[in-house]
Amino acid sequence: MSYGSGDEEFRILVIGKTGNGKSTLCNALLGQNKFTVGRGGRATTFTAQYGTANKDNKNIKVIDTPDVTSWGFNEAKVRQEIAKWRLYAKSPSAVVLAVRCDVRYTAQELDIYRTIIRLWEDDSIKDNLVVAFTFGDFLDRPLEKQLNKARTELKSVLADAGRRYFVFNKNNKDNVQEVTDTVMDVVQREKRQGEGLQNSHGPLRHPCTSCILLVVILCLLLVFISYTPPFVDKNYFLHPSIDFGAIWAPVVIAAIGVIMLIAIVCCRLSARNRKTEP
Repeated sequence: MSYGSGDEEFRILVIGKTGNGKSTLCNALLGQNKFTVGRGGRATTFTAQYGTANKDNKNIKVIDTPDVTSWGFNEAKVRQEIAKWRLYAKSPSAVVLAVRCDVRYTAQELDIYRTIIRLWEDDSIKDNLVVAFTFGDFLDRPLEKQLNKARTELKSVLADAGRRYFVFNKNNKDNVQEVTDTVMDVVQREKRQGEGLQNSHGPLRHPCTSCILLVVILCLLLVFISYTPPFVDKNYFLHPSIDFGAIWAPVVIAAIGVIMLIAIVCCRLSARNRKTEP
């Protein structure tokens, strides 16, 4: 599968709990054994590190990260570590959350994820998130059935990812290639959406903002027709027997309500589209 020109760099940030197979997954994404893999759930990654490779004429940087909640770091130390992730990943092309498919998802794992989201301070984690269910070689029944009975915490994470997920089986070479293709599909989709945004102009680029501006204009119009300054002669515009404000004020108020409703719908659709497959 071709991923694009060799002039671009795709940055893939891999996050998750200690023992969830992050380093093994990073090696698979790179196509080389760059990262040390622990045994028996023991941590081998204590600070962020990255590896680079050129696959199918595409420059790929994969960032392996430690579990920021397992070492008793205070928030200042965690912020310092995540700042290093941002230095390596900049605005990540894809964020892969490693979750074991053979054990129950815990509140501790959700805490790790939420801590990263909170300290990252922008939406690039959620916008580019895909969940990797690791240890796929231990999967004894279809994952979809397990997800139907999954805990609320895991369903919440999957919702953030727009239900983008895959199973990773390190012992299956075909699956390893499938994993790479899945992650790169996320990268390419976000790239296309970004280009579409850059190529749009004017009000269509930010429909929510346009609706808000229109509401402000209508509010100013409502003020004008409700209270006309003494130096403005209403009779100059309308027949003296017509109450200008009584006629148009309800119309403007109704228009404001409709436009506010449209703005809410546009914002929700925009947020949903960022997480939905094209």
